[in-house]
Amino acid sequence: AINSPKLVVQFFLYFFPVFTGNSDSFFPDVIQDIFLHLINRARHTLRITSPYLAIDEPMIRALCMAGDSGVKVQLMKILGKGLPAGLQNSLFSISNVVIQSSINSFNDMALSNGSAAASNIEGFVYTGMNAIYQTCLSFTSQNLGAKQIKRIRKTLIYCQIVVFVIGFVLGQVSFRLGNVLLGIYSSDPEVIAYGLVRLSYVGALYFICGMMDVMTGVMRGLGYSVLPMLVSLTGACAFRVIWIYTIFQANRTLNTLYASYPISWALTFTVHMICFLFAYRKLKKQNLEVL
Repeated sequence: AINSPKLVVQFFLYFFPVFTGNSDSFFPDVIQDIFLHLINRARHTLRITSPYLAIDEPMIRALCMAGDSGVKVQLMKILGKGLPAGLQNSLFSISNVVIQSSINSFNDMALSNGSAAASNIEGFVYTGMNAIYQTCLSFTSQNLGAKQIKRIRKTLIYCQIVVFVIGFVLGQVSFRLGNVLLGIYSSDPEVIAYGLVRLSYVGALYFICGMMDVMTGVMRGLGYSVLPMLVSLTGACAFRVIWIYTIFQANRTLNTLYASYPISWALTFTVHMICFLFAYRKLKKQNLEVL
């Protein structure tokens, strides 16, 4: 609870410009003062879990003083939660490089340009779906902290419905209006034709990727970071590499290459769902034992 008049005033001075539409704060250092004040008022445990923590000299001194006074300061969870997610995003580039190399193996500039243009269009769809992934992660962790276990399942259901609608609608729009959208990038009919082939497999079915990401979000919200990373890397990364060096090599067509996307998404989504069911059942059992 905030029982300091000074802290209440600081909150007001910072957030008042936000609600009134004025982006200029009268006190540029007010946010730092708020957090320093909170650190100084800690009595038992000070737990910082944000992966975006940037520590300057005043905050270092405040944290050291808190630790010297007997407050238990915890920062290590930042690495444990943030590193797997960052590692996953980095390693995902491996499968993308292999797929791009397979596209280049056709030695067709129009194909490469069409695939690149379609990929840019798919980026808009992904941005909309990624917002639901972030929502699911945040609401799941909040309900877990509040011990509202039943709300976690509702959060997952609602997020899956919303991400499906967003991904399906935007994906279909990108495919149905592919001629117009791809025409923004190139007027070459061959480039547009190749772009439409990719959109028919990736863009139109992109909602599966969104549903897969939501499952990743709910698992991370439950406190699991390494498990969803391993599942995603195995299903959406390693599976594509194996697909390209086996199935694609036996049938070197664009349809075979692009089919690796929705198949890997569906496979990864299924494994994530199984992991969630086990994790959710374990969480409910632990909650009943506490009660």
